Formats: sequence, structure tokens, C-alpha cells
Amino acid sequence: MNNTETPTRTNCVNKAITPLGLWVACTLLLILCVWRFGSNIPMRDDYRLILEIEELVSPTDYLSYIFVQKDQHFEPITILLQIILYRITDGNLLYAMYISVALSSLTALGLILGAWRIRKQPTLTDAIFPLLILSPASIINHTFFLVA
Repeated sequence: MNNTETPTRTNCVNKAITPLGLWVACTLLLILCVWRFGSNIPMRDDYRLILEIEELVSPTDYLSYIFVQKDQHFEPITILLQIILYRITDGNLLYAMYISVALSSLTALGLILGAWRIRKQPTLTDAIFPLLILSPASIINHTFFLVA
């Protein structure tokens, strides 16, 4: 009798439940934390961004704002997405927090599914992805408007 374990359908399903269950639990916990601790009042650093976005009127204003270096960073795509999100949500910062949680959750799910695809089967170690990306310790990153 050999000691190697042949992967069975039941064994694979059991190993898949843990990472996916943890992913769902961590995602729901972060949504709950944003609901409970998130605020539509901007943090200190966000006031500058909001005031600058409110001053933009013409397309040339937008272009000059997007392509200017800010705080030693040059992030035109990030700034463009922040402007679009701010305009679409009419300045409600809570939407940005929920979108941040959703994108982090999709990243963790993508890593889980990508690992399964590479290995051809799920393993219990895939639970590390939601633990690292969706940890409750990261709630401070999701309750700020600017998540960089």
C-alpha cells in the first residue's frame, strides 16, 4: 500500500471550501467594517484632493491636473480614476471605500483561482490569499478615500 494520496473529487471539494469560505468571510467582515467605521467625512489628506477636484472646470484644467506630479508621485491613471469616481458618486466617499473592498476581494479571489489553475487542484494553503489581502488589519486602507 503506497502512502501517496490520489486526489479524489471529495478531497478536492473539501480543500476548496476552506479558501473560498475564508474569502467570503473576510470580504463580508471588511464590508461590515466599512459600513460601521466608514465615513463620508474626508480624512485630513483627502481635503486637498476634494478641493482641487472641485476647482476643475474645463477639459484643460483636468488635463493639467492629471499630468502634474504630486507629492513626489506621478500617477495619472490613479488620479483620473479618483476624479471619475468622485464625479460619478457626487462626492460620496463611502462608495470609494466599498469599491476598494470589492477590488481587494476580487484580487484575492483571482489569486485563489489562479493558484488552482496552475496546480490543477485546490489546496488548503490557498487560504493565505484572503488572509493576507482581506485581513481585518487592512481596514484602515479601505476607510480612506485615497488607497495608494
